Amino acid sequence: MERRDILKDQIEQLGRVLGKMIAKLLKLKDEDAIATTISEVEQELQDELDLNIEALLKLKDQAIDSYLKDRKFHRSHFEALGEYLYHSGALLLKKDEVRAHHYFNTALALLDLTDKATRTLSLEREAKKAEIKGLMGR
Repeated sequence: MERRDILKDQIEQLGRVLGKMIAKLLKLKDEDAIATTISEVEQELQDELDLNIEALLKLKDQAIDSYLKDRKFHRSHFEALGEYLYHSGALLLKKDEVRAHHYFNTALALLDLTDKATRTLSLEREAKKAEIKGLMGR
């Protein structure tokens, strides 16, 4: 019983941190501040969640799953992390298209992993995938 409460608390903490990071990105208006803010957000993710975005961007599907599980990420957070990567990529698209595509590819992989984990089709996730692919020119 106590172990379950600790796990539940950890899952809730991850969700709060990811939500806070996405909100921070969505408030950006100044294009010059984008790269700096993304860097700051990713340092916070490293400090608070032991999540190295640079390392994550280099991984492929199953390796992403393993990397996040090792850091105690619950699959329910994969979609939120994909959402963060999507927004970061969209903000970076004008300044660094190659880097933005790395964010988009990882976001797509996370959304696919979420589909597999939930064994459900989400129209919202499918729309997000289509939007990402559109930004990538696919």
